[in-house]
Amino acid sequence: MASAHVARGVGLTAAAFCGYKAVELLLDFPEPCRLMLEQAREHPLVAERVGSEVRRSFFWTGRVTDKRAAVQIPVWGERGRATLVGRAVCSPREGSSTASGSVARAWDVLCLEIESPGQNPPPQSLMPEVPQASLEEMAKHAAFHRALARPSA
Repeated sequence: MASAHVARGVGLTAAAFCGYKAVELLLDFPEPCRLMLEQAREHPLVAERVGSEVRRSFFWTGRVTDKRAAVQIPVWGERGRATLVGRAVCSPREGSSTASGSVARAWDVLCLEIESPGQNPPPQSLMPEVPQASLEEMAKHAAFHRALARPSA
């Protein structure tokens, strides 16, 4: 008799834990998603398409790892609905470390677009314009790093 009560208690505890983890997983909104939403809320194109008070769905799709994120976040407002589509990377920050001594890391949004279902405008970028000089400098850095990565003969 006592073993039946113990088994029932263990079963209820396991079910409660699994339910909690399922809700936590469904309602989780990782840091790169928060950054993309914040960036979108500040963009005038989002206010034009969705409205000034942008709300997000509890459910987003995509994948977030400890180094990369590729997500789609449904949003809506008084003017309509749209989906934010973005990619981000998490990279170490030079000269900064955490309290435990490990290198501090931060998320950088690489691309962010807004897609409006059923509307003619194609997806539009929400990223700031990058001056040509900056693009050329980034290309030089990329070529340098590729040269370093090549095995020497």
